[in-house]
Amino acid sequence: MARKSSAPVATAVATTPAALATPPAKKTPVKAAAAPKTPKEPKVAKEPKAAKSPKEPKAPKAPAVKSDSPPAKRNMTAVSAEFVGRIASQLSEDLAARLKQRDVKEVCEAFVRTIVDDVKAGNTVAFTNNFSFRRKLRGARTYKNLKTGDPMKKEQHFVFSMDVKPALKRAFESLPVTTTGGAASALEQVADGAAVPQEPAAEAVEVAA
Repeated sequence: MARKSSAPVATAVATTPAALATPPAKKTPVKAAAAPKTPKEPKVAKEPKAAKSPKEPKAPKAPAVKSDSPPAKRNMTAVSAEFVGRIASQLSEDLAARLKQRDVKEVCEAFVRTIVDDVKAGNTVAFTNNFSFRRKLRGARTYKNLKTGDPMKKEQHFVFSMDVKPALKRAFESLPVTTTGGAASALEQVADGAAVPQEPAAEAVEVAA
């Protein structure tokens, strides 16, 4: 019997020079075909801006014309805040607590307005032992303009007149005269017997109510 050989059998791989020289072919990735680019729309030429019209020259301002209408009337019943405060300080604590500053001001202005309106109407407003208010009629007269020296004529007109009662006059006559409070007014400095500067005297005719 023939003995079996225990040596491994070498398996010969047949190789050819062409096989050894040529490397295996690489797979080339296939790129997807790019979509064709959309052509850009041609730019539309902008319309030229319209030329600005030249500004019209401003019309010259008309010269101010003085109005023949009388000037606006002033508030003849206006009362200062300082005076209103002094009035409020004279009120009782209960009344002062219920009234505001503007309420006191409104009362003061109504008081003055009532006096002025009554005197305009020809009525006499009297405060016992103090003073009274009434209107008087002054006749036409001629006086001298202090600035130009020209004679001026004034027609007859009404004036607001206040008559001080003797009791109030005596109350002022008893006041002590001192100079420590500062310079006195021009009227306070008039000496006894000196004339007080005023308008030319004219006869005053009282108008009945």
